[in-house]
Amino acid sequence: GIPWLKDIPGLGYLFRTQTDKKKRTELIVLITPYILSDDNDVQAVTQSFKDMLPLLRQPHENTKPVGKIYRH
Repeated sequence: GIPWLKDIPGLGYLFRTQTDKKKRTELIVLITPYILSDDNDVQAVTQSFKDMLPLLRQPHENTKPVGKIYRH
């Protein structure tokens, strides 16, 4: 809004802007089934997931924090 004019009682609404924004986000979870026929398959899949864990812990590019963390 226009400074000073937006604060005039009774007329301020003419010089004031108000926008209501809602930010919508979605969480998408992709699930991939695996057919494991023996212990070797189980170990291979388990190891591949273990290898990916460090990548998940790294911050992604162009990500901004959403909110604040409060610690006591």
